[in-house]
Amino acid sequence: MELRAELCSRSNIQYWAGKYNIDYDTPIKNLVCGVKERGYLTKPELVELACWKLPERWKRGEDEGKLGLVKANSCDDVKEITRKTFRETDSIKSIRCLCRLQGVGRAIGSAILHWFHEERYPIWDIYARWSVRLNECQHQYKNNDERWQAYVKYCKDIADEYEVCMRTLDRALLKYGQANR
Repeated sequence: MELRAELCSRSNIQYWAGKYNIDYDTPIKNLVCGVKERGYLTKPELVELACWKLPERWKRGEDEGKLGLVKANSCDDVKEITRKTFRETDSIKSIRCLCRLQGVGRAIGSAILHWFHEERYPIWDIYARWSVRLNECQHQYKNNDERWQAYVKYCKDIADEYEVCMRTLDRALLKYGQANR
């Protein structure tokens, strides 16, 4: 993986992160303290997070598309699976655990980890992955688990190197990718 040249400085990362409308994050930020204190997500919180992450086209339709699958999860499953996930320290086991929930793939699962896990996690987003050239080197990895693990490590390293929090890096990767992909 390689960060695109236009992002290779703290000021450039902050610049691109600044193009992100932080008001968009407010509904999820409002959930963080409660979820972390409790140690799990409730079903309404999972649905809210899915609404935040999913593209509009996946929310439309009679069954609300992927959102309908998320809503089909039982309250108990959401509670138990997210509780187990938040105790997990391995990035692959964490994302696999969340993917056991209906409608939760790597995009929504990584957003759950990003916002609510004690560890730092990036969000698995096509634009962000483009910004670090992951798609250009994905042949180096055997499967999605290896790609995920490498992406998590790479983003943590970049955040440390440029002394930015994971949310700032994630916003920058997303906005840069949206503007230039």
